[in-house]
Amino acid sequence: MKSVFPRAGAWMSAFALAVFTGLLTAIVRFFWTTGFAMMVANAPRIGALLWTVGLISPIFVIAFGNNVMHKVLDRIAKRKTPRRWMPGLMSFWAGLYSWGVLMLSAWFSVGVVLVIHPQGSLHAYINLFRLDSGLASLLSIPTIVFIVTAAFLFQFERRVRERIAAGPDSTV
Repeated sequence: MKSVFPRAGAWMSAFALAVFTGLLTAIVRFFWTTGFAMMVANAPRIGALLWTVGLISPIFVIAFGNNVMHKVLDRIAKRKTPRRWMPGLMSFWAGLYSWGVLMLSAWFSVGVVLVIHPQGSLHAYINLFRLDSGLASLLSIPTIVFIVTAAFLFQFERRVRERIAAGPDSTV
């Protein structure tokens, strides 16, 4: 039987997702403090459009990042794999799944923090993922729960892919 504990690739994906979440939080905070919220309050339709684009954009950013990483790794390995500049179906799946992992891990770690420390505010939790956070914030309980949850979800997806590749009659 295979180990339930996540492999190194799942941990790397979880850590990369935590860094991406920090960048995303920094970008949202920048737009919020520059008066962007005031402009959206005056034009709610533009605000709704920008909110939708902001909600879906991590899928495309991760898909393009996944495609570029595969191109770089193929070049390092000197493989002659023809890859286009547009991401393929599996890169978009990686983006969609990573977005889902980001949401599930974030909500799970918020839930753990609220159980452990119910007086904590959501704003204090979001500050833990800021880009300028120190080492103490990186080693905090919400961040550790986020990374562990994400690693297990990435490992789950890998096991599902292995099971699908093995076929319906397999005992993998």
